[in-house]
Parts: sequence; C-alpha cells; structure tokens
Amino acid sequence: MSAAVSHPFVMLLCRPAENIITSELTTIARLGGLELGRDLIPVRMLRASDEEIAALDLSQYSGVFISGSEYGFGDAAEQRTDAQNAMEARTVAVSQRIIDADIPAFGMCYGMHALAVAGGGTITHEYAEDIDAPQISVTNAGRQDAITAATPSPFQAFVGHHDAVGVMPDNSVVLASSDACPVQMFRIKNNIYGTQFHPEIDNEAMKIRTAYYSGAYFDPSTAQAIEDMRQSADVKGANELIASFVQRYAR
Repeated sequence: MSAAVSHPFVMLLCRPAENIITSELTTIARLGGLELGRDLIPVRMLRASDEEIAALDLSQYSGVFISGSEYGFGDAAEQRTDAQNAMEARTVAVSQRIIDADIPAFGMCYGMHALAVAGGGTITHEYAEDIDAPQISVTNAGRQDAITAATPSPFQAFVGHHDAVGVMPDNSVVLASSDACPVQMFRIKNNIYGTQFHPEIDNEAMKIRTAYYSGAYFDPSTAQAIEDMRQSADVKGANELIASFVQRYAR
C-alpha cells in the first residue's frame, strides 16, 4: 500500500525465537504492502501480561494476524513450560474474542490451531508434515471465497508441522487441501482464516527457518535436500494470500 491505513493490522507473535519473529514481521509487512510499526503493530504474546492481552481492543485494527510457533497444542504435558501454557491460554482467549465478533483474522499454522481450538475444533498428529513445499489444491468452497478465488490451483507452499486440524471448528469450511493434510486452509464464519501451510514464508524467509529448525523438524543429514527444495519451490501463489487479506480488510 502506498499510504498508511487508517486502522493498522496487529500481529500476535506466538514464539520465543527473535530471529524468526523478525523474519515473520518483515515478510508479512512486505507481502502485505504494510509499513512495520505504522500499518502492522507487533504484540509479543510471551512478553505481554494477561491484563495487557485482555485489554487489547481488536476493533481498533483492520485485522489480526496470528503467527506460527515452535510450541504445539498437541505437546505432551511433560514437554510444556509455564510460559507455553500461559501463552497458549492467552492466544485461545483472543481467538475466542475474534470468533465471537467475526473479526477479520489470519492465523498461520499455530495461529490456525488456536482459532480451531477456540472454535470447537480439535488438533491431531495424524496429518503431520515434514519440511517441504507440497502441491495444495483450492476447494470448491475456496473458489467462492474472496481471499482464495484467484489463487492458482494447485499451488505450492512451505509446510512443516507436527499438529494439524482434526475435527473442524464450528461454522467453518475448508478452502484448500492436500493429499497429506486435508485441512490446509479454512474459513470460520465470514472473515476468519487459518492456514496450515505458511503463506508468510517466501524462499528467503525459509532459509532462516531451516537453519533454526535443523535437528527439530528435520534430520541435519537431509539439509542439502531441503535446501534444494527451498530454492526450486515456487510459493508466490501462497504468498499472495497475505496481500489478498490485507487488500480486502484494510480500512
């Protein structure tokens, strides 16, 4: 966008890794044509207090982005920290407010899961995906949606996750799907979107993530194969969803 929006977007950041947070913010701003700090306001969910999150007036923003995270809703109790549990509770509480008011929102991976749980859905490990850039298809419902109607089908997008949506949330439709993961994108009510894939990750941003997640999401011995995949992947169709969301809801 060439001029500042009168109501900025807010981005809820749900991870502790500052280098990934920086990449998320700069990439979302660039893909959406937004100026960071003016049109896109970051909120770090791990740093904010419960009172600060509860006082966040979502009606003052054009829309809400909810980031991914190395945390997972399906993590076992012994893996969790107090910080993770607190952040998860805050994110689900905000997601419930978003759903109740049908506030424009775009949750990515972990952000999608927060929306799903808040909306009455469930999370499963059944549809986990290793780091890759699979082919994803737009559904018939997606062809009727303002955000995904012009998205090429199939399109490539970067993925890498343990959790996925099992049972869909209430009042939702599947907008995109793949062979390995049936719910790659959904819409709740009229204005709330979630993606299992990462439309906020372009080829350069993926390089930062593969360096950070080596040994966690993939075996270091497969690093060269993942780098080859990263360089050859064409994820522009997925990246354009960020601009589509911003253009539809900016005010």
